[in-house]
Amino acid sequence: MEASPVTVFWRPGCPYCMHLRARLRRARIHVDEVDIWRDPAGAAFVRSVAGGNETVPTVRIGDHALVNPSAGRLIEEIRVLHPSLIGVADKTARTAEPLRIAQWIVIGVLIFVSILADATGHAALSWGIDAVAVATYFTFRSLRMRAIGRGRVDNH
Repeated sequence: MEASPVTVFWRPGCPYCMHLRARLRRARIHVDEVDIWRDPAGAAFVRSVAGGNETVPTVRIGDHALVNPSAGRLIEEIRVLHPSLIGVADKTARTAEPLRIAQWIVIGVLIFVSILADATGHAALSWGIDAVAVATYFTFRSLRMRAIGRGRVDNH
């Protein structure tokens, strides 16, 4: 596989690193990854751009470095500097929105019905509908994750 012009410097156990790397994988953006605890040169690079600190995630895009960028900002930077890396994600991103809209319409209706049931003195029914709303959320989330796994949906 060809080296990517984007390198993510990370360390194990860093929740920000895990989130950023997961977002890049879901967006189908190939990046090189460097564990700064295993690569002294990578740690030295991070210190050189982070004021002497080993702040991660740090991302190098060509000669440009970003210290602890949000996933959205990083994806936008990649879109500007290396648009060819974004092609797959852009082609599939349109499929995520209808699923997300359907999810929140269904959950909104369930919450409204739950409030009505509670207001009319049917607390047990309200609790049951709340449970269905929670199950609906996780069902839609699972559907989106499966679609992402098949490469059809980019879940922003």
